[in-house]
Amino acid sequence: MNSSAHSIASALVHMAKTLPAKELPEAVDAALILAKRAGISRHNFLLAVKRELQVSENLTPALLETVSGDAGAAALTITKHLETTLKKNVQLKEKASAILGGAILTVGDDRIDLSITSSLTRAFEYLRAPTLVSSTSV
Repeated sequence: MNSSAHSIASALVHMAKTLPAKELPEAVDAALILAKRAGISRHNFLLAVKRELQVSENLTPALLETVSGDAGAAALTITKHLETTLKKNVQLKEKASAILGGAILTVGDDRIDLSITSSLTRAFEYLRAPTLVSSTSV
């Protein structure tokens, strides 16, 4: 993402904090026009705005994938643990995934795969790997 998208998004987010709510749509429209003139796609600009909002709110997005997409009380425990560890507010989104069981947690570029699917895949790869047979004379 180019620095123009970041600059315009940053200005919009900071300005939006001081504007009355009724003036926000006009400010967003103006920022979109600036972004378009700078050759920034609407999609990339909106991603830049999302990132700027996350930074300004000290917010870290996280994704928890489970079979059902609903981890229940565990989701709250995971969120609290992440917030304590990262010292940031965590926005945990849950998603149903085509895994056999377990969970996959993604925070930023970090991914923790505790799914049964990946465990079985690793076990299968281990069993298929060639083994070294040592010949010892007795």
